[in-house]
Amino acid sequence: MFIECTLSGNRIFCLSDLHINAERLDFFKGLLKNLEADAILLLGDISDQGETHLVIDELQKGLKIPIYYVMGNHDFYGQWIDLVRNKAKSENYLTKRSEPIYLSSSTCLIGHDGWADGREGDFFTSKIIVRDSFEIMDFKGRSIAERFEKINELADESVEHMQEQLQHAKQAGVETVFIATHVPPFIEACLWEGEIADKNWAPHFASKAMGDMLRAFFLENRHMKGEVLAGHTHTRAHVQILPNLEIFVLQPGDQT
Repeated sequence: MFIECTLSGNRIFCLSDLHINAERLDFFKGLLKNLEADAILLLGDISDQGETHLVIDELQKGLKIPIYYVMGNHDFYGQWIDLVRNKAKSENYLTKRSEPIYLSSSTCLIGHDGWADGREGDFFTSKIIVRDSFEIMDFKGRSIAERFEKINELADESVEHMQEQLQHAKQAGVETVFIATHVPPFIEACLWEGEIADKNWAPHFASKAMGDMLRAFFLENRHMKGEVLAGHTHTRAHVQILPNLEIFVLQPGDQT
């Protein structure tokens, strides 16, 4: 469910895949109020109702610390993706922020929802039927080719946003960038039953476009360090991608 990490002296609790509904809302409100932290970071799949902005508002009530967040695929169930995003307040929803959150002069937090883009494994022969295809309005009634085009569009949009944020961080002289996203950018960190996701699961688990961009950026900027925080797969992973780039994937129930 959550991990505690110290980002440049800031004690931040990271949580992913909470899937909060009406019955569980009071539990999580109590949990967050009892945390001794400087901020909370939610890594998507906060709710399954398409009303995540209302859940965030409820969680934030009574809290004196900010809740930063990105959304996951479940957050858009029953709705159009743009409609859900437009309802979210921009100051703490990382996907809508035009500037990084600077935790210190040398450290910042950036983020975007991200999307599994089908470019890993074999999307067109995958035997896995994900609920997104009939739960999210953007995908309902579309052919497999149309869905593939749409998830590529969503993933590429997240890459563009992250590139802009990384350039902001670079120009500001930031040394360490914490990167929040729902979908893991690297297939190496997408585990299923202890193994890297196979060609059936990989299309739905990873964002290859995001991974390719992050590798290229941190190879070129070796003086900077990137730490990616993700969820989605419900399987814990920690992978050192480059000497200056690593990823942590949270699973529900994580607590360290």
